Amino acid sequence: MIKSLKQLAIQAGLEYIGEDISIQTVAINSNEIKQDALFVAIVANRDGHEFIPSAITNGAKALLVSKKQDLDIPQVVCANTIKGLRALAKEYRKSLKMPIISLTGSCGKTTVKEMIVTLLSGKKVHFTQGNFNNYLGVPMTILETPQDFDFAVVEAGTNVGGEIKAAADIIQPDIAMITNVGASHLENLKTLDGVMIEKGELLKALPSDGYCIVNLDDERIPNYVDKLNCHKITCSMSNKSADILLLDYQVSSECYDVKVRIFDKEYTYKLPNIGKHNLLNSILAIASVVAAGIKPAEFLSNTQKIKSYKGRFTSEKITDKLTLVDDTYNASVAAMKAAVDDLTDFKGKKILVASSMKELGDEAENYHRQMGQWLKQANLDKVFLFGDSQLMNCVLKQVDGHRVSYYKSKQSLNNDLLDFIKKSQLSETKIIVKGARSYKMEEIVEHIRISFSKKNK
Repeated sequence: MIKSLKQLAIQAGLEYIGEDISIQTVAINSNEIKQDALFVAIVANRDGHEFIPSAITNGAKALLVSKKQDLDIPQVVCANTIKGLRALAKEYRKSLKMPIISLTGSCGKTTVKEMIVTLLSGKKVHFTQGNFNNYLGVPMTILETPQDFDFAVVEAGTNVGGEIKAAADIIQPDIAMITNVGASHLENLKTLDGVMIEKGELLKALPSDGYCIVNLDDERIPNYVDKLNCHKITCSMSNKSADILLLDYQVSSECYDVKVRIFDKEYTYKLPNIGKHNLLNSILAIASVVAAGIKPAEFLSNTQKIKSYKGRFTSEKITDKLTLVDDTYNASVAAMKAAVDDLTDFKGKKILVASSMKELGDEAENYHRQMGQWLKQANLDKVFLFGDSQLMNCVLKQVDGHRVSYYKSKQSLNNDLLDFIKKSQLSETKIIVKGARSYKMEEIVEHIRISFSKKNK
């Protein structure tokens, strides 16, 4: 809670008009006003000032505006309301005394964030809602952090250069990590080294007594963090020098039984079967909580409560023999490879439905050729492709044609997919639907659900 909005605004160098009030929440949508809300009039495609009457009607207690409004309501005035929002958040951060854990990465950051929050079950934890991790979401998350909470977990995302540095200036993390550095947002960041530099700005914001969680299995992160002046906890699936190391795991349809070494002691824990790639994600989450000063014995049992986030490897049993995995939130290169790897380990019929990958810039065709090589080596039973025909042609040139098919229409894909599933009904079958959000691959997931729910009636 912001106990004195007036004091905060003045300390941030902003003009304040009206009586002093306390604020609990921040809103940029006039239809999403919550208790004791500050409404921020953002000027974007629409001018947020047009929605001030609606915001007040819905309960806004104060406004952040670019010019004084002739209204009897407390107002913070700043020529640029986005800069004003950031200034308020940066000033408010100074009052927060709890450890702040922050993370970024090319993929997996929302999943790891949710894992950390789950491991901290029983503590008072404020955290980024959904994937609201951009230039608006970060300051809003900080401003809504209650001062009496035990922890805050803040996710930082980027589309363009400079966005992570701007977020890090506000977050000022005590514990920070990059989950991985992969081919994402290359249209703006250009190269993997460019991605590393952008993501690395979060780690550079750590104080000398802060903790950097280091993924040793990433090609670029270890070299980058060597230059940082802070504590480090290293994590790996195979590097024996790691502080936290995966020793062994056994997998069933329900869960992974995992053995890890945390510094000099061995521990076991159960992780729901939400994809092999989440073994490393769970280790990164564990490292964050250890860095926060909590002993493994106090939180490892919480791993059983970990769930997949909607559209991020959400698994469900459609029939006794058919498992459907919804992994349609996004399709970065690393996430696509993780889906292929997971199917490779499955003992039964393996079906992948995948869209082309987005935001790869000049390297798009090269990464789709790599995708074709993965599919060739994975030896899946059937692959259904959808999306950009030129990019998917790069995939098709690398693979055995009769097992991999490209579709221009979802209807044709759905028809052939259901026919193939019917032929596989006597065997244990796993389908992963993987895709970029712009292709709405969740429609294929829903089509499978509906088709089988009708059969079961």
